[in-house]
Amino acid sequence: MKAFLIVILVVFANTIFSQNIIRQKYDEFFPNNKKRQIERLSYQKDSIQKIKDSVSVRLNSANELIAKQTVELKNLIQEITNLQSNSKSTVGQLQLDLIKLKDSINYLNYFNVVCKEELMPRNTGEEPLLINTCFWRKYKIIETGTSDYRGRYTWKTEIFKPVNDSIKAIEMVELFKPEMLNELELKINERLKEDFAYLFEANRNCFPRHFVYPGFKLKDMRFMISDNSEISFEVIYGLNSSCFAVNAASASFKIKDLVPFLAE
Repeated sequence: MKAFLIVILVVFANTIFSQNIIRQKYDEFFPNNKKRQIERLSYQKDSIQKIKDSVSVRLNSANELIAKQTVELKNLIQEITNLQSNSKSTVGQLQLDLIKLKDSINYLNYFNVVCKEELMPRNTGEEPLLINTCFWRKYKIIETGTSDYRGRYTWKTEIFKPVNDSIKAIEMVELFKPEMLNELELKINERLKEDFAYLFEANRNCFPRHFVYPGFKLKDMRFMISDNSEISFEVIYGLNSSCFAVNAASASFKIKDLVPFLAE
């Protein structure tokens, strides 16, 4: 009986072993059988899923990076916009400051006068010429004093201003606004008239009895300027030579008081 069971087990084992060999050979010669296809498809599916998962991870990382860079780009654009805005504002403010600075310099130039005095020798026995050269704003003012045989000086004023690349002589009235000339003449004559009243009383022998202050136009006055920031206007009364000392009178003003009348 035992021998029979052993024989059956051996036969069964051989059958299973033979089937495995047959399956291996079958699979070897027929690779497209259903089971193999399912195994390959499962393997391919797993591989595809792994690739898909990997792509998904990379895509998510790329999206996060893009989102981060997008935010940084927006911030950078905003920063550039702010800088441009601030730059325009700064440039605008600097331009305003420059205008104010130029205005301040021009205003200060009204009061800055630089003068130089010179003696120019003449012929033997003659007094030297006295030359006073002043620079004020854009103008050059030359006052020349010439003595007579008694050593008494009379003065002449010349005013120059730059025009293009040259220097041009101008009249005194050109220093002032045309529309303000009448008012300026009134202002000067009021001051001169006060001084005239004193001269007239103190020097009756020099003035005719019924002599009255004549009043003067700006074109008939002589312009003078000094480095203590004063402008003077001189007039001549036309008296005889014996009254030379009182023949001329002048009215002086601080330059700052004449600013409203001065031409640009």
